[in-house]
Amino acid sequence: MNKMIKGAFVGAAVVLSCFFAACSDTGTSGDDVSKMSQEENTSHVLMSKTDLDLINSYWNDFCDEDDESCDEEEETYPKKAISLNKTKDKFDKSVDVVEICYTKLESPDAEEVTVCPVNLDGSDLPVKFFLAAGTTFADSGYVLEYGKVHFGGIDLTDGLVIRKKKILTPVGRYTLFVVVDGSLKKVASFRRAGDLEVIPGDAVAYYYDENDRVIENLTASYKFVGAGVATNNLSLAMFVPVYISAITGEEDGKYILQPQDAVGMSYTLIASPEVKLFTVIAGEAIALSLSDVRTIGNSGIDTLYAMVYPSDMEQDEITVHLKVSGSSGVPAAEIVFKKP
Repeated sequence: MNKMIKGAFVGAAVVLSCFFAACSDTGTSGDDVSKMSQEENTSHVLMSKTDLDLINSYWNDFCDEDDESCDEEEETYPKKAISLNKTKDKFDKSVDVVEICYTKLESPDAEEVTVCPVNLDGSDLPVKFFLAAGTTFADSGYVLEYGKVHFGGIDLTDGLVIRKKKILTPVGRYTLFVVVDGSLKKVASFRRAGDLEVIPGDAVAYYYDENDRVIENLTASYKFVGAGVATNNLSLAMFVPVYISAITGEEDGKYILQPQDAVGMSYTLIASPEVKLFTVIAGEAIALSLSDVRTIGNSGIDTLYAMVYPSDMEQDEITVHLKVSGSSGVPAAEIVFKKP
C-alpha cells in the first residue's frame, strides 16, 4: 500500500500578469528552448508510426537486465546479444563514453560472430538510436541520427558520449535505446529535473530507485487546502505551511513532484509585502527574510510557514502570492488570509 502523506497546502493556482514578471503557464521555459537550439546540432525527430511498430516488435523480445522478473532466455536461434562497455571521461566523471558490442550465434554448431566495437554509422551493421520519454516507448519517442548532438548532451558525432549535465530535454524521465541488427538494448536512463517551485495545488511526489523505477511505498500525496487566518500569535498552529520542491509536470489535475531532484538546489522567494515567512527549528519559529538563500535538504521538500498580521491588512480579506524567484514553470501560489 502506498504511503500517503497529507500536507496542508493553502491557496489556488493563478497566473499573475504583472505582480510576478517571471510567471508563465507553460511547462518548458523559453530559455530552455533557446538553449536547446543553440547547444545542439539538432536532427532528432519524433518517431513515426512505422518506427513505433518496429520498436514494438523488438520490444517483444526485449528483457531489461535491471528487471528481476525477466524470464530466462529461450533456446532459439539465431541468438543475438548487445553489450555495453562504459568508461568515464578522465576529465569529467559525469560523462560516459559508451562502446557498443554485438554478438550473433546462428545455431548451436555455428561459430559465434562478435563485432566490438560496432561502427555506429551503420557501416558494419544496421544501427539506430531511439530516445523514449519514460522507460518504455508507449506511443512516443525520438529517433536520434548518427553524426549529431541531440538535446545538448547525447553526442553521436564520433561514437557515443553521454554528457548528462548538458542534456536539455523537456523536464521528465528518459531512456536511451540502441537497435543493432534487429536487437534492442537499453543504453542509459536519466531525468531532467524540474524547476523549484512553491507548490500551488494538489500534488504527488514520486521517488525512484537506482534503475529509475518508482518506489511505490514512498509515493506521497499532498492535499491543497484553502484558507489562512491573520494572527499576532506566532504559533505553528496558526501558520500556513508553504512547500518548495521540484515540479516536473501535471497528471490528473495534480502536480508531479520529484523530491530527489530537488536535493541540494538553492532558491529565494518573492512574495506579497504583507507575508511574513518562518522556518521551524526544534519547535521554535525563526523569522526569514525574502533575501535569504535556502537550500533544499535531503528530504527534497523544503517546508516554510507563512502568516499575516491583522494590522497589515487594510481590508477584512486579502490575497497574497508566493513564488520561487526566477521560476516560470507554474503559476504562483495564492493564499487568502482573513481577519479573525
